[in-house]
Amino acid sequence: MKIKCLLLVFVLISNFTFAQNNCEIGQLRYDKTECSADGSFYVFLTFEKANTSNSFVVLGNGKNYGTFLYENLPVKIGPLKADCTTDYEFLVKDKEFPDCQRFVEMGTNCCSNDCLMYLDSIGHECHDATIDLTLFTSRFPENTGQYKVKINGESQGTYNFSSPGQINGLTIDVDNPVMEIITCVLENDACCDTLYYVNPCYCSISQFKTQVFDCNQEDSTFSVKIDFTATMTGDSFVLGGNNTTYGFFAYNDLPVSIENLPFSATTFYEFLVIDENSSFCFGAYELGIVDSCRFECNISNPEIDILPCTEDDQFYVRIKFDEENTSHSGIRIRGNGVFYGQYDYGQHYYQIGPLNGDCNKMYEFLLFDAENEACRTEIVLEEPVCCNQECFIGELSVTENCDGDKLTFFIVNFEHNQPPTHTFNLWANGIKLGTFAYGSLPITITNFPFAFPTVEFKVINLADEACRKTTVYVFECKKPEGGDCGITFGDFFISDCEDGKFFINFSVLSENPGNQGFKVVSENGNLSKTYQYGLAHYSFGPLTGDCVTKYSFVIQDIAKPDCKKTLTMEEAVCCSGDCYIREVDIEPICVQDTLRGYILNFDHNQSANKLFGLWANNVKVGNYAFGALPITINNINFNTRVVTFKIINLEIEACRKERTVEFECIVPEDEDCALGVVNAESGECNNEDGFFIFFSLTHQNTGNQGFKIQGLNNNYIAQFNYGENRYKIGPFKGDCETKYRFKIFDIAHPDCLTEWSMAEPVCCGDGCLISGPEITKAECVNGLVDITLNFEHNNTSGSFTLKMNGQVRGTYQYQDLPIIIRNLEPKKVYSFFIKDNEKECSEEFAFTTPECSVSAEETILSHAKVFRTGDDIMIALKNPGQKVTNVVLTDILGRQMYKTGFSGAEQNIPLGSTPTGIYFINLQNGLYTKTFKVVWSK
Repeated sequence: MKIKCLLLVFVLISNFTFAQNNCEIGQLRYDKTECSADGSFYVFLTFEKANTSNSFVVLGNGKNYGTFLYENLPVKIGPLKADCTTDYEFLVKDKEFPDCQRFVEMGTNCCSNDCLMYLDSIGHECHDATIDLTLFTSRFPENTGQYKVKINGESQGTYNFSSPGQINGLTIDVDNPVMEIITCVLENDACCDTLYYVNPCYCSISQFKTQVFDCNQEDSTFSVKIDFTATMTGDSFVLGGNNTTYGFFAYNDLPVSIENLPFSATTFYEFLVIDENSSFCFGAYELGIVDSCRFECNISNPEIDILPCTEDDQFYVRIKFDEENTSHSGIRIRGNGVFYGQYDYGQHYYQIGPLNGDCNKMYEFLLFDAENEACRTEIVLEEPVCCNQECFIGELSVTENCDGDKLTFFIVNFEHNQPPTHTFNLWANGIKLGTFAYGSLPITITNFPFAFPTVEFKVINLADEACRKTTVYVFECKKPEGGDCGITFGDFFISDCEDGKFFINFSVLSENPGNQGFKVVSENGNLSKTYQYGLAHYSFGPLTGDCVTKYSFVIQDIAKPDCKKTLTMEEAVCCSGDCYIREVDIEPICVQDTLRGYILNFDHNQSANKLFGLWANNVKVGNYAFGALPITINNINFNTRVVTFKIINLEIEACRKERTVEFECIVPEDEDCALGVVNAESGECNNEDGFFIFFSLTHQNTGNQGFKIQGLNNNYIAQFNYGENRYKIGPFKGDCETKYRFKIFDIAHPDCLTEWSMAEPVCCGDGCLISGPEITKAECVNGLVDITLNFEHNNTSGSFTLKMNGQVRGTYQYQDLPIIIRNLEPKKVYSFFIKDNEKECSEEFAFTTPECSVSAEETILSHAKVFRTGDDIMIALKNPGQKVTNVVLTDILGRQMYKTGFSGAEQNIPLGSTPTGIYFINLQNGLYTKTFKVVWSK
């Protein structure tokens, strides 16, 4: 298929050669470069092909990476962000035959987090209900640029590295004493540091450290030493757990020891600390089952960062590691015969130095526990650190890629000691091939404007031109001969306007060019510039954006003047207006030669949240945000191949653009019309106890006269045009009884209709409603029954009171539904009375609890075990053949916090961001449930 010339922003004045339409693109192959300092990388794509045109388009992840010539394979895509989350995919489509395409999914890519940025320390100031934080950060080698901050998952803005970051007015979360503070270099989510900071502004007990010691396998006993972080507490605390009170202790006595505890295969050891002044100030730690002396001291996974050299040729290192069951005396670090010191466990990092960067010494660091030297690990620098090292560029290597005996491209690489963002020039026999970043190595060269076969390559460091390297290489492949010189514009972009002027930014595609460079001339722009081959992009201008001149450009090889190409802009550039819409691109989506949608994109200067309307043949398609571009339209509301699209800024209607295109794939003409209502919801009640209804409409193959909506159990009728994001109808009476029903039909095709109704009646005024109570049986625990209560409610207040058999059971929030009610007697009739706490509505019903009999399902669940692994809770079954349908986590009030399925013999529940407190884990097998109590602390 081909979109005709009106789709093109620029027209190339030249002769075109068309390939036969049996085009084939072979399997895509890709190579990834190493990550650069900013956490980005490049991808080289290549493939086999047959009967193609001369160029192709690369798409992926909603982006158009550009148009490339087949003769320049492999092509370089990027820079791309190595954020560990984006699943990169690439679609190669022939430019002339879009059905000729090939797809490959590359997946995610991660850059190592060696960016050397740190959240060093935090200052604070407490207020009544808020806290102010001051963040002190550092970044190497230069403490410049910006970073962004998230606290407990919420964005807190952007700050400069050069000064402390001030965050004021943070609400104190009394349920979560530990704040997760994440700082990331702006525009590089792979370069981050995370600090867990205990809120010092209210009473809290958190960050437990325990050590199992004096473990005696023969006597089956052990002891535990406990320490923790306490803020704003009294003088002492009570320590208990597992229905045992171990005693009262002063905070000054920390760490404290609990001795001679017995081994047990059934007791899940937990320790609860409560402040003497406030029972709401507490913390808990789960040690788990202790049935053997398996708690060995362990220091593992050491990591080391080498900081940049100081002015006196010295450097520091920062070390991190993991530890388990270590002592409370701390860790010692020594190496190369030097004792660096003893430190407390739990520090964000350990800085060692200064060390001499003499290019000779191989530094090693031994980390060992202060009480148990056998508990140790070590880390060694891979090579000496050179602080006085001069610039180094090694011998250049060349890897040839040939088609037969003809060179198609070659790859250049060399060793160096320069930062990835620094740049160098590459020359070949006196001709500059381009300027490149060290981080982009290896480099693929596809143009050969130099003499063969003996080539003198020269690499020159731009920061220090005395740092250079010359290498002579003799090519085995032959330079392509016999082809005429060819030159044209590649990518072509218009810059933003500034002071009424703009530039064009472009790349160059050439074949067999001369060795003197090329020039670009704009006769109606009165401008001419010369350039050397080898750069990725060029800039030409400035030109006046007068809204009248359609500039033309001639690109011409200097050594071969007949080698040239002319490009004419299809439309003038306007720099005088407040709004512009230009370079409209419509990319068809064809399935088996039938148009199923299209992708719209265009250039503009509007903010992301502003809206534009789209029309096709004067029929409204919809409203969209400028920031959503490119957008995919799956609604075909026209039945002709030639379609005029109209784009109008909804705030500035004079800012508009039309584009007429002709689709080559078949436009559906005889398919059935279809309508559908989605996202229907009621609005707020007004002062007259009425409300409006809002809904969205899906439609396909509809007419161009709009649609009508008619009430089926009411007298409402209205007419609308297609294309709005949301529709509003009403008002309707919120009488708590009527479930409003409607019919929508296409005006041009009345048989094309749909019927729908609101899910529930709407209550306005005093129409408070509680209805539909539902009870689900849970498990029998120690001969008692747990049940789950849920019900429907409309126009209620925020909370309700529950009475059972005449006694108040509790007050709950509606948002906490469903709630779990525990410890009921089996085979007993319970009367329930639910009453809104502010409005006059209630509901009552009765329920008989079931008998607690042991079933096969209960037996299966009874063998399950729950234990902690890091920030997760691990659930393990006795064997993989057992079945659990759901895992549900609730808090102490019965509110559901998490729900997941269960597969295999084990299942993790992530609790890393869950506040400290008491929770229940319910394993569900049909109607049966096994419940575990969890006292969670970070």
